[in-house]
Amino acid sequence: MTDQNRVLARVESDMDGMVLGLQELVRQPSVSATGEGIEECARLV
Repeated sequence: MTDQNRVLARVESDMDGMVLGLQELVRQPSVSATGEGIEECARLV
């Protein structure tokens, strides 16, 4: 199996979890000008 095939297989097998994590990240409010939510957002990354 090539490296590319391994990466694609991993993405396919973990897609649901990756999407859930991304959804959680984009729902997190963060405003750099005020500092609101910055630490929480950083923990998600």
